[in-house]
Amino acid sequence: MGFIALLGRFVRRRGGAVGLLCWTGLWWGLGGSGWSQELPGAAPEEVPSESVVEASPQEEPPAQTDSEVRILRPDMPLEPDQVYVSGAFVEWNDQLAHVGSDETERAYLRYQNISLYADSLWTDMRELLRAEGNVRLVVGQEETFAEELLLNLKTKKGLAKGGAAYGAPWYYQGYEIYRVSESESLIENGRLSTSSLKYPHSYFRASKILVRLDQEIIAKHVVFTVGGVPLLYLPVYRRNLKKDKPATIILKLGSDSFQGTWASLILPLTRRDRIRSVLQFDYATLRGTGQAWQTTYRVRDVHLREIVFQIPQEATPEERSALRRKATEINRRLRGDFNRVHVRRLFVPFQITQEDRERARSLALEVLGKLQSGEASFEELARQYSFHESRNQGGELGYLAPGDGVLSPDLEAIALSLNYDQVSPLIERPDGFYLFRVADVLSQYGRTEKLIQMIWIAVEASAASQEQTQERVARLVEEARAGRDFLEIVQEHGAPLPRSAWLESERRAGLSEAPVELWAPKNEFTDFAQRRFLDRAQPGAVSDPFELREGLLVLQYLEEEPTPDFATLARELSDAESAERGGDIGYVGQRDVPRNVFNAAVGLRRGEVSRLIETDEAFYVVQNLGRRALQGEATFLRKDLYSYGREDTFRIGEEWDAIVRHQQDIPTPWEVKGRRIAFWSRLDYLRRAYKEPIFGRDQSTLRLFGVLTFDSNPTTPEDLTPSFRSRLTVDKTYQFIEGDTGTVQRLPELTFSWGGRPEPGVRIPPTQPTPGPDRALSGEMGDSLSPISNAGGDQLLSGREPGPSVSGSAPLLQRYLGGAAQARPPGRSGGERAPLHGGLEPFADQDPNAQPHPDS
Repeated sequence: MGFIALLGRFVRRRGGAVGLLCWTGLWWGLGGSGWSQELPGAAPEEVPSESVVEASPQEEPPAQTDSEVRILRPDMPLEPDQVYVSGAFVEWNDQLAHVGSDETERAYLRYQNISLYADSLWTDMRELLRAEGNVRLVVGQEETFAEELLLNLKTKKGLAKGGAAYGAPWYYQGYEIYRVSESESLIENGRLSTSSLKYPHSYFRASKILVRLDQEIIAKHVVFTVGGVPLLYLPVYRRNLKKDKPATIILKLGSDSFQGTWASLILPLTRRDRIRSVLQFDYATLRGTGQAWQTTYRVRDVHLREIVFQIPQEATPEERSALRRKATEINRRLRGDFNRVHVRRLFVPFQITQEDRERARSLALEVLGKLQSGEASFEELARQYSFHESRNQGGELGYLAPGDGVLSPDLEAIALSLNYDQVSPLIERPDGFYLFRVADVLSQYGRTEKLIQMIWIAVEASAASQEQTQERVARLVEEARAGRDFLEIVQEHGAPLPRSAWLESERRAGLSEAPVELWAPKNEFTDFAQRRFLDRAQPGAVSDPFELREGLLVLQYLEEEPTPDFATLARELSDAESAERGGDIGYVGQRDVPRNVFNAAVGLRRGEVSRLIETDEAFYVVQNLGRRALQGEATFLRKDLYSYGREDTFRIGEEWDAIVRHQQDIPTPWEVKGRRIAFWSRLDYLRRAYKEPIFGRDQSTLRLFGVLTFDSNPTTPEDLTPSFRSRLTVDKTYQFIEGDTGTVQRLPELTFSWGGRPEPGVRIPPTQPTPGPDRALSGEMGDSLSPISNAGGDQLLSGREPGPSVSGSAPLLQRYLGGAAQARPPGRSGGERAPLHGGLEPFADQDPNAQPHPDS
């Protein structure tokens, strides 16, 4: 007898959504006992041919055993042969299930690595699947969008009509997209583009497009179109989609009067994020042969810890906002914003005279008169005359109830005793005069709240009184910094802290007077100047006076609780696999993490925590544990030396060159203080051998060059510490001539430079920046080498000085071997040879959008 293994009960979600989880390996039976075991309320003998089940939120579901029930969630783990479906409603019979949608809930199905969203879908829970309306199919890393979809769940084969698909980095469109297998798609009369626009400016139109995910794209009868105009036809187009896969081979052919018929063969060996390598072979009928090998590397990595908060695929805006708030709080805790600090407070009020009080009384009576005469509304008078920060909102303090702590208890009792639209009499307090009005009354669930408006006319001290108090407090600060006990000063000169300067927790606590000494979260000190002092103060430090409306406030910083450990929080909170390692993901490069995560991490100092970083998939908080930066290259060149004739040429010898360059920042614990050690080195070897002495004298030269630099620079604009730089340079040249070894050596050179910082307010005219050690190296040895290129047909073997290439500079091999090296007269010293050419084009398979290293 057939039966269905239903592992979950039906749960109504928002909008009447229903979740269903079934075993795909079991068939749907027609017998009555199978249904009677699974459907609540159905009699054993009733076997409906078609049923609709919706769980009512008012009804308590019947008790079921653990083997029958699981809580259904879209992200729940599934067994290999399980299917999860959900939607606004689910209809099924013994052969088919129909999942529908409404305005709040779309039909959804998940099976193995398949996720499907649509307006409606039908499935037999075993193999067949059909979807209609705004279909979005995600299979692994490939996404397909269509109006209608047919799919076999087992084989992953199917058909999408009227849609488009995306497999990085290509978008392909077509009326019919056939899924040939789990990783292959076939598009008839399709369109191929790297743009996600519905109507891209440029694209490939092809009769057939075969996409093998993460492998290759093959298109037949391809027409390249720009702006709707066909420009190029190709019978077949093939593109390799494998990561870090270099081009197979590059062949260039040409002919000119100087080289004759020439051919250049370029073989890329490695093309990765950190290392690239290439081989090049040249042949010319008038210039002989040449070979070159070059490898370049560039490492710019950051050692990171991470805390990741994953965003669910179908998260609502409210859920995303809640997750952002949680991540922001954790981020602020890590950066110390929520740390508790131990402080003492001294408040010295301005001396208020009777004249000051009468001046405030006159203004308050004037405001009351305008209000009673109807000359202006309460909101207008609050904006014009009130001293409280609520004046910009027309004096509104919000909806208040007894015990909210926004007002002092005596003022709160008066304000809440008023009826709707009633205005209080003028209330006199030591700090000023108050008027209250009830703008609205809200009663709900037995709680009454009133929208209170307030006008506060403060009693302000005269300018002479304020100046006298400032001088007095300045002397007290000097005494405290000189060693006098701070509590003694508070007892002798202090006064109760005005309520306007209380912390939020003190207002909520309903205190009658704020304490002098307290522990409080740092984020409660909302005044920017006070927060800045607490962030930078050392234990025992006394602040400069902070001016309040009522007087002057002085803080003494005692201690701060330690910031939570990043690794501990990562283990507790992170959603990433790195959580078990305390969030440590090691050294990562620009392509190892999302771009904005890497860009934020590069700008951090060692041990510093980033601000919240948001991507489409998750929220990130990262900590910089260090960085490493090194780059360089190794180039080996060989070429035939030919006579300079243009018609009758003959070989006169050969030349060998080797260039090794390395540049590196050396990590130190001092980096956080702006101190940096960098190392540059370069090795050049030149060997030139002639067939006969008449053509020139054999040469063999080795040059070693190295620079070690130490920099010390201020890390903040407020730091007036002078900058300092020292440099140790070694430059040594060996010449090997006719079997004899000679040495031409410059003694190691040690230089120091020092730069002071101007006093604040001193203007210095702008000057050109001083060349760094890298510029000095370029001046001695020529610019840094770039990867090999053969753009524009310029050849390795060309013995003439070429014209500029497309980018304004000639390729390395042609420029160096064909021009500078060949143009040197015989017998010229290797140590005096022409400088190498820089600013070169990348070779054919190099990323043209790659950003230069900041230290190069």
